Amino acid sequence: MNPDNRKHPSIQSVGAVNVLKTSSSLIGESLNHCRQALHDSLANRCALIVLDLRDSPLINCEGLEFIVEAQRQCLAR
Repeated sequence: MNPDNRKHPSIQSVGAVNVLKTSSSLIGESLNHCRQALHDSLANRCALIVLDLRDSPLINCEGLEFIVEAQRQCLAR
């Protein structure tokens, strides 16, 4: 796998569900890519959004804040 592709989360649409999956650490530039993917999914008005972080080797406090904020954004719409 190209290391640059690991920075970008994959978005898989399954019916009305978007699954955002990342295999990179949820920090720095890769976190920005995840934020953009979440923004795109929210803009497309997906019924459900799933963050698949099982392959993410590291999630720091900024990554945890992103997860909480993503939940807040999803519940607010």
